[in-house]
Amino acid sequence: MSKRLKIAIQKSGRLTEKSIELLSDCGFNFQLSSRKLISPATNEPLDLIYLRNQDIPKYIQMNKCDLGIVGRNILDEYYETDDIKVITTLPYGQCRISLAFPENKLPKSFNDINGKVIATSYPRILERELAQRGIEVKIIKLSGSIEVGPILDICDGVFDIVSSGSTLKAHGLIEYTTLYESKVVLFQKNTPVDEFIYKSVSKLKLRIESSLKAKNSRYLMMNAPVSKIDEIVELVPGMEAPSIIQLSTDATKVAIHGVIESKNMWSTIEKLKASGASSILVTPIEKVLE
Repeated sequence: MSKRLKIAIQKSGRLTEKSIELLSDCGFNFQLSSRKLISPATNEPLDLIYLRNQDIPKYIQMNKCDLGIVGRNILDEYYETDDIKVITTLPYGQCRISLAFPENKLPKSFNDINGKVIATSYPRILERELAQRGIEVKIIKLSGSIEVGPILDICDGVFDIVSSGSTLKAHGLIEYTTLYESKVVLFQKNTPVDEFIYKSVSKLKLRIESSLKAKNSRYLMMNAPVSKIDEIVELVPGMEAPSIIQLSTDATKVAIHGVIESKNMWSTIEKLKASGASSILVTPIEKVLE
């Protein structure tokens, strides 16, 4: 049987769609089905394995999957971090885990947290983060409905994932402080691998980096006076350097092509316009290989 790279991703949830979208952008075509726990790629030796978040590290540890995509918080809670190797950080699924309390139990100072009872799904992270700050609490591990703990007088406060804060507010809780921030990572077990896995992972990493760089970049084309080339090149450094082409119809102007970051697109265009650039065109980039 020919080898296939097995990537474990979240079975269902906010990371599932984003992970499939990322891998699809990398050129992998999948046989998707909501009823199946495995989606094979039809054009590459690669399979997606759908697992619960907390089970993904276990399957990597047992060598049943080669790679995993999961929040760093899951790794830090369920896995010995010395045993894992992060291939790359992914640009989705960022979250923070914060302490929150009812208003009548809100600490006046950080030291007031000492001795309190805190409910959480992340006892290992909580204990580590508080120990680093010299704080000791009683930790109660709950697997769900954390926010109801203070209402039922199970705990004084909670340590839980916060996005908008609306869930905390709905249960009468106030976010006190963020102790931990997490990003989604592509990771593997930190052990030697065979040639197939090594080459497959290297190819996947290159494709991911290419796709992400393309999403964060725009291709820029413009005309500019020859006298303004140095000034404009400072604004559009490109990936190495912008291309400069003499216009056939006007010896006083050149065409300049370069790459800019998406987040700086409008401010860069405005500066270019002020520097004398004209006929400015901006287009998306499909892929970037450096």
